[in-house]
Amino acid sequence: DASATWTKLMGSLNGDSYSLGALLSKARPGMLRGNELTIEVQYEFHREQIMAEKFRARIESLITKIMGQPVVVRCQVNPGMNKLKTVAKVDRIAESDKEEEALLAQAQEIFNN
Repeated sequence: DASATWTKLMGSLNGDSYSLGALLSKARPGMLRGNELTIEVQYEFHREQIMAEKFRARIESLITKIMGQPVVVRCQVNPGMNKLKTVAKVDRIAESDKEEEALLAQAQEIFNN
């Protein structure tokens, strides 16, 4: 599962590479197919940075440890990534608003009785 592997990857950084962590915070896992993990980024600049030897090799090393087998990293630009994040934020805000409305209704019921 690419998502679970990604979570473990992000946890394994432990602040040892702030620039790698910053790059990966702007990325997300794509497909994990066999021994190949595709990372998606919004901009070509981020793809170039992730695919630079020092970062790509570090990512592959960490994921290889996580997966217990050699893993090759690919990176692709997905210009629609930001839109997906925005939709997720809006969904979380909507959930938060519903929870707030429910709490408000409970408080009004308690204090109006």
